[in-house]
Amino acid sequence: MEKLLKINTLPKPILTVGKLIISVLFYYGLYFLFISKDGNLESLKYISKLSNFQQFIILFCLILGIPNWLLETQKWQISLFPVEKLSFKTALDGVLRGIPLAIFTPNRVGEIFGRSTVLKSENRASGALATLYNGFAQMPIMMFSAFLGLLWFRFGNAKFVLQTDFLIANWFIVIVFICSSLMLCVYFCPQKFIPFARKAAEGKGFVGKLEFFSRYTSNQKLKIIVLSILRYLVYCFQNYLLLIAFGVDIQIVDAMLGIFIVYFLMSFIPRPALAEFGVRCSFSILVFGNAVENYSSLVFSSALLWIINLLIPSILSWAYILMKKNCKKIT
Repeated sequence: MEKLLKINTLPKPILTVGKLIISVLFYYGLYFLFISKDGNLESLKYISKLSNFQQFIILFCLILGIPNWLLETQKWQISLFPVEKLSFKTALDGVLRGIPLAIFTPNRVGEIFGRSTVLKSENRASGALATLYNGFAQMPIMMFSAFLGLLWFRFGNAKFVLQTDFLIANWFIVIVFICSSLMLCVYFCPQKFIPFARKAAEGKGFVGKLEFFSRYTSNQKLKIIVLSILRYLVYCFQNYLLLIAFGVDIQIVDAMLGIFIVYFLMSFIPRPALAEFGVRCSFSILVFGNAVENYSSLVFSSALLWIINLLIPSILSWAYILMKKNCKKIT
């Protein structure tokens, strides 16, 4: 599998330096965006005094992280069905193994390799491709929800306007709709749109690994899409709650549709994990900047969402992996 999926050809020091440079540039730009709106950093001080209301919402968002990852586990379990049948417990084990690697790799690609460790060695290459397919299921959902958001801010009754007219240009909205429709077609008929998948049944080597695409049933594809929608709504609702917790006065419709646009924009930016927080904050400011008096609420809500859904699960997953290793040594 490693030979099939190996993509890093540059020396490791060059890749590391490149990631650091990109991260610094994102945060440097974010700092100037923040200062241009606030003029100083005095607005950061209120974060040190969380009210009971804020604490309750943050705790509820932490709890929502559990169904978030359980939905992802079920999605992954179904996506692997044509490759290898896993129990929910084993699928959860794979998902947990992938989280720590996700935090250290660009666009979280490391979780593909982490999850594959629970599969049989002969199924790991196909399993990695099935994991990519599972992740791809999120893309048409993300794009179509962004299309709805763009329509709302272009023609609806939004209470604030985006900071750029580019996103609500008619031609851009049409392109987003076309792309989301095409992605949905690719998802439901991969064997017709993925070049090598058409001949996978007779192919050998890498081409033969794509044979599982033709074995997904319509029911399985529909289940993965429905679970993708549910997980996406949970994730976006967490973001909305954190905006409210940090004092953003915004209606739920405006907030959710704006959040859809933020994640749509983020999905097309290749980024190292260190820069993810900066990217999220930058696009949150681009979308919600006119809805707030200062940017600190957007920065804190973005930071806490990243901590709740990636940093904390990563730490807990590392602890889980180490505990399992120690238990094996004892037995």
